[in-house]
Amino acid sequence: MRLSRHAKNRMRRHKLTRDEVFGVVAAENRRGEDPDGNPIYVKEVRGILLFAIVALDDGTLITIYDLRT
Repeated sequence: MRLSRHAKNRMRRHKLTRDEVFGVVAAENRRGEDPDGNPIYVKEVRGILLFAIVALDDGTLITIYDLRT
């Protein structure tokens, strides 16, 4: 899976590893779709409730952020 520049910046901000982020993007964490039809994933990692959106067309992780902030 590719990571967008935005997603990489968010990972650095929250000090997340690639493995932690890829653990969010799993079938059991899928919570629906955004208005464009891209899948949404939600999972708590190290006390951070992470929200991730993956591009439907090429599988790029568009964004990941903390829902609590």
